[in-house]
Amino acid sequence: MITPVTAINLEFQTLERNLMVWKMIAPRTAAERMHLAFPHMQYFNEEILQHENGYLKPISDLELGQWMMNISPNTSSISPKWIADTLSLFKTLISVTEIPHIAGGVPFKNIILPNSDGKAFRQTHNLTYLPNADLPIVFKEYMEKLVPEAAKREKVYAYLCYLLHQNKDIQQMLILVGEKKVGKSTLLELIAQSIISLAGMQYEHINKDRASQVGMLDKFAIIFDEITDLKLNSSMGNQLKDWTTARTMTVRSMYKSVEDKLPFYGRFVLSCNTLPYSEYVESAFYDRICLIECKKSYVGGPNPDFVNAILACKNEIFSWIYDHYKDTYVNILGVRSNLTKEEYMCNIDAVSAFLEEIEPSDIQSVEFNELYKSYLGHAGVDAISKVEFGRRLQKKGYRSGRKDGKTVYYVNFVGVD
Repeated sequence: MITPVTAINLEFQTLERNLMVWKMIAPRTAAERMHLAFPHMQYFNEEILQHENGYLKPISDLELGQWMMNISPNTSSISPKWIADTLSLFKTLISVTEIPHIAGGVPFKNIILPNSDGKAFRQTHNLTYLPNADLPIVFKEYMEKLVPEAAKREKVYAYLCYLLHQNKDIQQMLILVGEKKVGKSTLLELIAQSIISLAGMQYEHINKDRASQVGMLDKFAIIFDEITDLKLNSSMGNQLKDWTTARTMTVRSMYKSVEDKLPFYGRFVLSCNTLPYSEYVESAFYDRICLIECKKSYVGGPNPDFVNAILACKNEIFSWIYDHYKDTYVNILGVRSNLTKEEYMCNIDAVSAFLEEIEPSDIQSVEFNELYKSYLGHAGVDAISKVEFGRRLQKKGYRSGRKDGKTVYYVNFVGVD
């Protein structure tokens, strides 16, 4: 149990009272004795922090100074300068450069992050830890449909556990790819409502806006929904790669000319219907993508009652995930994903591989339903829906028309009679 300042170690207090040496000892000696009395204190970003019941509680100079006055048998013997000098030396002894961790702290409550001014402040995930919780059936069934492959589903659970932690041991972003209305947004909403997150912004905006980038500093999850139309050029690929691996972010606070490097713990969670086309060529970028292909988890689109039922179970979900993956998530995910550019490009558009086997002139002679049946034979179990197939044809420059009462797709440069 951690002893609060108001009930400090009695042995130390008795020693000081008996010796009556506060006015006789040097500030450094007093500071060293305070260090022994307060083993759970750390000085970080100009703030004294005490570990207490899983939280990091700020302790003011005034409170410590008052404690020093209280244990002194003769308050007149302690000058303000002596107190200031002692506290200054005490801060040096307990100073840390990394954000403090609480060994054995209560899950979801041991978070301390700097804001854009560099001052430390406390936040907690929007969760309550429930020991020995079971994984809710509604979420289990949803995940089994959304990510049917067990090994991939394990990776999603491991990544959710990773989001609970303030380290960046896993240098990967999570990308969910799948058709519209399969359930990707439900998982993103669960993360946004549970984890300290930044959501609802467009990547193109945050890529250019320095103020928005500062807003990512105190977040654990940076969520971008529907990045299908994003064109990943070399510059954007570099930035995403750097943000995924960076443990600090260089920012300039308002009204300041000096740039500061502040701790950055944001992990990127992105979703798309099809992977954005990438001009990025370095393997290091693709190696930082945890790619999860999502299947249909709903019939006829998401049901609000079903979605709300999942969100209502967030405490049980993350408690189960924490208990089951806190010791294994690093090994399950690995530091790198080992995804190659070839694998990424193959996943961008399964229709492309199919169309490469067909001459453009052939398409205008094939009725759409027959064309889709041919595609099904090519894609097998990984085939997309007929609606999505038509949508992707249009994105590739084909346009629909009618011929003999049937829908036919034409290439733009092929004339239609």
